[in-house]
Amino acid sequence: MQEGGRVRRLENPDGDVIVERLVHFDDVERQYSYAILEAPFPVTGYLSTLRVHAVPGRDDITEVQWSGRFVPDGATEEEVVELFTGIYRDGLDALHQAFAA
Repeated sequence: MQEGGRVRRLENPDGDVIVERLVHFDDVERQYSYAILEAPFPVTGYLSTLRVHAVPGRDDITEVQWSGRFVPDGATEEEVVELFTGIYRDGLDALHQAFAA
């Protein structure tokens, strides 16, 4: 993390660098949003939000919603949606595994 935790630098499994900036955090609403500043992805204006929701009638589980907005740049919308759908799926699967124990 850099800048007090508001900017972070990640590397994906291929070694590509991704730089993200936290743009909104709300502990009470259990959500945060971030923008991608640098990445190998064929998009501009990327903004993503993660939200954690209670599941009515269930005290033992929650639902995580991960969504993003972007403008395709050098790829079709379908290609970019497929790319981020895979990234979100992998991230949510990893989150599930981390808390399943």
